[in-house]
Amino acid sequence: MKVEDIDVSLRYGKLLNKGWIIFSYIVLGLLTLLLSYCVYDTYSSTRNIIDILYIVFSFVLIFAAYIWIILKYKMIRKKIKECLKDLKVDDKLFTDRAVLSEISNGKNEMLEPKDYKIKYAGDFRRETIGNIYELYQQRLKENNALDFDDIINYTIKILTENPDVLEYYTEKFKYVLVDEYQDTNKAQFMLVSILASKYGNITVVGDNDQGIYSFRGADITNILNFEKDFPGTKIIKLEQNYRCTGNILKAANAVIKHNENKYEKKLWTANDEGELPSIYQSEDEYDEASYVVKQINHLKTEEYYKYSDFVVLYRMNSQSRAIEDILRREDIPYKIVGGLKFYERKEIKDIIAYLKENNIKKILFVCGNSFKKTKMYKEIIV
Repeated sequence: MKVEDIDVSLRYGKLLNKGWIIFSYIVLGLLTLLLSYCVYDTYSSTRNIIDILYIVFSFVLIFAAYIWIILKYKMIRKKIKECLKDLKVDDKLFTDRAVLSEISNGKNEMLEPKDYKIKYAGDFRRETIGNIYELYQQRLKENNALDFDDIINYTIKILTENPDVLEYYTEKFKYVLVDEYQDTNKAQFMLVSILASKYGNITVVGDNDQGIYSFRGADITNILNFEKDFPGTKIIKLEQNYRCTGNILKAANAVIKHNENKYEKKLWTANDEGELPSIYQSEDEYDEASYVVKQINHLKTEEYYKYSDFVVLYRMNSQSRAIEDILRREDIPYKIVGGLKFYERKEIKDIIAYLKENNIKKILFVCGNSFKKTKMYKEIIV
């Protein structure tokens, strides 16, 4: 594949559909209104106008990129669903999300469809996904489109097959810096290695003891073998912790020392020893939430803390449901930082409204045509 072909795929793919064009017109219209307002408001203050436009335009670009990612992901899932249908694959056994995840892992390992099928020959599920992968790539090519993982892999392909392009970009990027290096996969490792191949000026930041994304294709050996891959490496250990108490770090060190593959390091802090951490093994999410609330009530009663002194941390937004339920049951005030309360989310409020037989018109209006195909819509109409 030529560089020009890749360029055409990236710039003129069918991802630029009608919805995206309409969105572009809306953005241009808003920018026009903003410019008019700035000119009117500031009159001759040219610098002020430029500053405002720069900030707003930066925001618009970020927002546009976010919308583009959403549109692209929807397009990718649609293509996977089409492949499942054409190959007569049961979409309940092979959901589009699961298949897309497996294909992504294959691409992270830089496996093309034929290589993927060879590697997993004899594995019924993987062989089926290999056939879907092959058809999926054909469909992407027919539509002049790339998915997220293709962007890296085709970039590697361009750089390795075109010495002049490689020369240009290794001169352009003489210094390479990578954060969270423990979470990189094979394709990402290959890309940074190629970019740093001429000058060897590469700096990475990472912690092998925080590598938790292997299920997503991350390869912990990238950071463990860094000294071998890049001879002359200087390692700077950042062992002082400024956030945690001494007892927290002792607990962390006690866990970390059991890792088989590791860089030797000893976390320490100048902070106080602090309270001993406690561990509670719950039966389920509601038992866990009940324990948290009991501890809050105990500390509030016995040690005179205020509700505002407590914070509950959780890994995923979905975990807030059980915690919120118990807090509401115990009539404890709370707020969600960086998101919405479970019962304030739009879809939940709409469902509750339906169950209360209120706001039915609003539900129908918001959900649109896709909702009209559901059982709930038929029940409402009846």
